[in-house]
Amino acid sequence: MRDLLRPFLHEPGIDYVTENFTSLCQLSSLTELELLQIPGIGAQKAKKLKDIFALSRALLQPDNENIIIKSPADVYEHFKYMALNEEEQLVALYLNTKNKVLMHTVISKGTLNTSLIHPREVFSAAIRIKCASVIIFHNHPSHCCDPSVEDVDITKRLKEAGTLLGI
Repeated sequence: MRDLLRPFLHEPGIDYVTENFTSLCQLSSLTELELLQIPGIGAQKAKKLKDIFALSRALLQPDNENIIIKSPADVYEHFKYMALNEEEQLVALYLNTKNKVLMHTVISKGTLNTSLIHPREVFSAAIRIKCASVIIFHNHPSHCCDPSVEDVDITKRLKEAGTLLGI
């Protein structure tokens, strides 16, 4: 991490970051105001770092044009950037009959450990774009991947709604 920070910070700032943050992911989630607390970072550098972090996230996001989903591993490979999110996000992938992603969208943004959704938010787009199937997934910012009672409940509700709609 120290080598990656050298173009942006002098030793006191690097020392501060390595002592207070365990990863670059953690550093990338700071606000501009929080970045200003790091020795050697002024307003311009804080803005530039936020822009770099935003660009990095954008580069990690997949381009729908070439994504074909054959397995859960494919979903993970294309959307593993979500692990960088500090809030829970529920994403829907809308696929055609050949399992090509037609569209993906964030259906819901939650807090540290919750995300509120209703089947209508998931299936309104599915009906509008006439997709064949939908894959729903979300991240766990806590890094505990055990499904909650709410996860199990909404999965059942989404499955029932999808069956009813033929999706």
